[in-house]
Amino acid sequence: MPLFFLMLVIWRRLARQMAQACERRAHLYPQRPPGRLNATEQRVILQAKAQMQLPVDSPLSTTFSPTLTATLNHHPQENDMSDIQIKELALWRKAGFEHLLIDVRRDVKRAAEADEISGGQWHNPALWMDWKDQVAATAPGQPIVVYCAYGHELSQALAVCLRALGRDARHLTGGIEVWRKAGLPVAVLTKSGGSS
Repeated sequence: MPLFFLMLVIWRRLARQMAQACERRAHLYPQRPPGRLNATEQRVILQAKAQMQLPVDSPLSTTFSPTLTATLNHHPQENDMSDIQIKELALWRKAGFEHLLIDVRRDVKRAAEADEISGGQWHNPALWMDWKDQVAATAPGQPIVVYCAYGHELSQALAVCLRALGRDARHLTGGIEVWRKAGLPVAVLTKSGGSS
């Protein structure tokens, strides 16, 4: 019995010392005004709304606490963040969440389909070694969404490449094909509609 009380006293003393150490270091961490969300928290909220199929302007964002946001961030399926679903990207676009959209369909396929998801930029996948560093340096802090015709090897491989360069890059699951089938808007290509 005395050993138990001794351990309890030691444990309390250690807990008190840890609490004091945390209080002394609190000034080192920047304080954010309440109600302001960083980009990661905004993205997590938009993902949760997409999964629950809620409208963008629903009040869910005001009910998210930092603890819940952190929990959602560490969800096993969210941890990899290597892909993005069609409804999630549509929600990002509707909410005005800033992201970089990259079309990596082969030039022949892109010309044959003659459309694109508006607001994106096309980069020739055959020349990816020439443009990967430029894209990785563009708009730091914004997630990159890479899409191809069907969301298979091209977009997945190039998203992996951009993640290796330190960017939050995801491939669009199902590509532009599923985007069209969902009835989401596409823009008709002009004759000169191309980048690198």
